[in-house]
Amino acid sequence: MTPCVSRTRPHIAVRAVRGLVAVLLAAGWLALPGVPSARADALTAAVEMPAAPPVAASTHNGSFSSSDYVLPVAVLVGAGAAAAYAYAHRNRRSLTRTTPASAPGAGAGAGGEGAAESRESLNLDALGALDTGSKEALVAADDAIRTSEEELGFAADQLEEEAVRPFAEAVAYARSEVSAAFRLRQQLDDGDPEDDEARRALLDEIVSRCADADERLDAEAAAFDRLRDLEHNAPQALAAAEASFRTLTGRTAAADSTLTALHQQYEPSAFAPVAGHVEEAKDRLVFATTTLNLARQALDADDNDTAAVYVRAAEGAVAQTTLLVEAVERRGRELADAEGAVGEGKVDEGKVDEGTAVGAETSVAEVEAAVAMAEVYITTHRGAVGCEARTRLYAARRHLELAGGAAESGPAGALARQAQSLAETDVHSFEETGNTGESALVSRGEGGLSGAVLGGIILSGTDTDGAGGGDGTGGTGDLGETGGPGSFGGGGTRRRKGGGGRF
Repeated sequence: MTPCVSRTRPHIAVRAVRGLVAVLLAAGWLALPGVPSARADALTAAVEMPAAPPVAASTHNGSFSSSDYVLPVAVLVGAGAAAAYAYAHRNRRSLTRTTPASAPGAGAGAGGEGAAESRESLNLDALGALDTGSKEALVAADDAIRTSEEELGFAADQLEEEAVRPFAEAVAYARSEVSAAFRLRQQLDDGDPEDDEARRALLDEIVSRCADADERLDAEAAAFDRLRDLEHNAPQALAAAEASFRTLTGRTAAADSTLTALHQQYEPSAFAPVAGHVEEAKDRLVFATTTLNLARQALDADDNDTAAVYVRAAEGAVAQTTLLVEAVERRGRELADAEGAVGEGKVDEGKVDEGTAVGAETSVAEVEAAVAMAEVYITTHRGAVGCEARTRLYAARRHLELAGGAAESGPAGALARQAQSLAETDVHSFEETGNTGESALVSRGEGGLSGAVLGGIILSGTDTDGAGGGDGTGGTGDLGETGGPGSFGGGGTRRRKGGGGRF
């Protein structure tokens, strides 16, 4: 409840002004020329000469001068001005105050409470919008780094190490900024801090770090294009992509056999994180087949610009196929090693079936495997994976790095498994909401585009930052509005090659 003194303050001010005016008027009256002496003379005359007529009030010589009225008139004018100012000031406060007339004083009565609730609601809305924006910035920056690393790898295969060093340094800087931003995001997800102002400060820092990462990558995009000159070197880049494609075709078939063997030897939980990788790899190979053929046709037509776009898309598919196949191969080796440990009595057989090794000798390896599997899954499904899964992955990486190869690696393994589970949920949501749109490739009966959008190889046209999971919960890409393949660079440049209606 508002204190009484605050409620009555305007009335006190009015009474004070009235009292001041009365005092000034009295002082003015007493200050009139000849008033005291006139009163004394009149009293004397009344006593000594009762019959005599009253004597007019006078000063000195019994006459008035105009200067005698200056002081009293000034006093009266000043008093009037003070009263007018008080009246005007009170009216102005009544017109401009923000609290309801029925509730003078901040927060008094129902009106004050309603205004406070409204302000609180606005603050919460602004904080919520900033929170959502920070998640979108994290997803977009993380995608930009992954795409930049991917294309940088192809450039490094064709150029000298010294030539690509500045771009590797730019990616490393961006990665460090985004890692720090994800660390702050994990802190917020853990409920620390609880204070809104402190949370706002952390959210501002997240957005700022993501912007710094983007700017660094964007600043190098033009130089990277000049170095790689994909339009001019499209024939060589196409030949390299075709060679990798042929190799991967054989490796994918071998990975399929490995996965079949794992099904026969172990419980499904032992290889669950890679169970769908072979099918995903085949899907990426279908897309690679399509884009490689289109690139070859463009080169035959002397359209190197178009060929460069298709080559870049094919490279993305080749890169993701490699990751998926390698993950299956690695899991097969890990389970075989664990099986050998069972024969030596180092690990219980049940633990191998669960896909979890125990003991100081194998715990770090298993944690590293969990982090690696989550990394591959998020990278190859980044068009649908939101902020929460990525945050857990970055936290797992950090704990693993802090462990430094020690037997106990803290919560890294649990965080990696959380990241994988959250990412899978995002992908399921992506698939259930429908990601089958009409596009140039689909209309021509050419497959693999859906998987390319899911993998972030082809940027969804509905997401301005190119992040399918930009809303923090996983997103859906409309294939009817797909963009081109992502390129080296940050949020301002990674779409620069575009699709030109090709996808």
